[in-house]
Amino acid sequence: MKHFSRAVLTVAILASSLGFAADREVSVLTPGNPDFYMQMIFSEKAQSRIFQELRSLLISTSGFDPLNYRYKQTINVVAPINTEMNAAMKKLVEDVTGMKFGSTEVLVDIEGLRFEAPDASLKIDEFKSVPGGIDASVIVRLRQTVVSADRIYVHFRNPDGSRSFMNKFFVELKNTHVTATNLLSLSVNLGIQARLQRDGNVHVSFAPNVMQTFDKVTVNGLMNELTFVPGNIRVPKEFDLQVGTSAMPMREDGLAEAVQLRKAAVFRLMMDPIVKTIRDLPKTVFSDGIPKISFPSVLKTKVPCIGDVGIRLMRYGRVGKDQLQFGFGIDHPDYHRESGEKSCFDDAADTVYSQIDRNDASVVMGVHHNAISWVLNTFVNGCYLDKIPPSLKLGPQGIEARMDDLGKGTGVIAVHAQTKLKWLIGLIVGRRVLEFPVKVEPELDFAVNGGTKTTSLLLNLSEPDLSDKTMFEGYSKIPSNLDEIRLKKLVMKKVRAQLKDGLSTAKLTVPLPFAQGDDLSYAELKSDGYGFLNLSLSLDPEIRSESAEFWTLFSKSIQPYLKKKDP
Repeated sequence: MKHFSRAVLTVAILASSLGFAADREVSVLTPGNPDFYMQMIFSEKAQSRIFQELRSLLISTSGFDPLNYRYKQTINVVAPINTEMNAAMKKLVEDVTGMKFGSTEVLVDIEGLRFEAPDASLKIDEFKSVPGGIDASVIVRLRQTVVSADRIYVHFRNPDGSRSFMNKFFVELKNTHVTATNLLSLSVNLGIQARLQRDGNVHVSFAPNVMQTFDKVTVNGLMNELTFVPGNIRVPKEFDLQVGTSAMPMREDGLAEAVQLRKAAVFRLMMDPIVKTIRDLPKTVFSDGIPKISFPSVLKTKVPCIGDVGIRLMRYGRVGKDQLQFGFGIDHPDYHRESGEKSCFDDAADTVYSQIDRNDASVVMGVHHNAISWVLNTFVNGCYLDKIPPSLKLGPQGIEARMDDLGKGTGVIAVHAQTKLKWLIGLIVGRRVLEFPVKVEPELDFAVNGGTKTTSLLLNLSEPDLSDKTMFEGYSKIPSNLDEIRLKKLVMKKVRAQLKDGLSTAKLTVPLPFAQGDDLSYAELKSDGYGFLNLSLSLDPEIRSESAEFWTLFSKSIQPYLKKKDP
């Protein structure tokens, strides 16, 4: 067994190191590396949670719940002479009374008819990239379904209005119900389409054939899957049967036996109006036509110290069998994506796929180092210049993040530092302004504050990399002129002392509001080596089934940006 486990582990390591590509169905709207992205598990439990969120949204906006519906009005059914229902109900009564009857109409009143499917589930069965967007196939399964009626009242009348003892006869069933463990007839496959429009927006809607979803549902099909329980049965006590010279009262238990023998006829009384409602369900839900939800091409949001920033959808789709991926770009007049940079996003996404597939994370959010550099520079120049020690100045190269230089695994953020020497000292050492990089590694603060789990990004300048290699050779685009000065050892001793003193309290804390809450059990910050700084979150299913709180927060966060389009 040990050898077998070791072999499995070796294969897993090799598969990870070789970087096997996961199958993907992704709609790429804008080529290149996204500025930031989110990739998450979308298991059946998580899909079920989103289904409940969508159901709640439908109830709040339309007042209609497709999984819990009660008829407010009494349903009146007339079974005319020479119909199948009339014959079945007459046969029921004739079995009980032992008598034959002529032409009589059957009347049925159904009160409090209701159907419930509390254990419904949703699953994305297929995800396919097509020109201009994505096609998805969504399966809705209904389990533990209950159909009930408070009262079913069956009575009779002569069509010509003449009097008959049958006019006094009735059968009443109270608290009748029908149950199904798995209701396959109503387990439907819904097509979802997402398409890029000329205005740049993405429209999401059901496929046109959604209006014919239940056209093939039949009473016979449902009756084969449902278990019928008639409930309490009552007949008129004053109704006696005359047999010769003796009067014999109607026995309710006799009627119950007859109903059990012919309960399919009573069952059909309930199911006929229900099947009609089911067939009309798409027309009821989409009375104004099939709705289209539009995701704007650019979402506007206000970022502290930066101002209005546009967030543009660049790509979306599925990776592997149960992961969703969304990539976004930054739209801002001062932000420019590096031209000519080779896209390595698919390789980065494959690494994340393996991580989530191993259950090492539930959600991974990644930010490209170009975006980190721009945000930090804009953020510091807008709000944090006063936090920089007076002895230092932010050089023209500003702050640069590199996530392909792993450092200790969290990437590197380098500051272009400049310090100005006094005139005489500058004359002695040969340079008045010294410039060099100060490197720090981003950290993650995952803590419990007041019972609430919080996550923040830390840039702790009090722990910089002040090694000779960094300070003398420069780093990436950040230059250094320290190698050109005289009295290097003396000057560097003084500079390092000043830096450590000036940076001792310099710390930048950026709260991450999307990574909070009781669902969060673990958080890790790590560079992937492809240019992205990844925040990996594990969401605890022991606290909330498949991260219920996360999905609720996620759906609420995107709701303000959704626009309902006229059909």
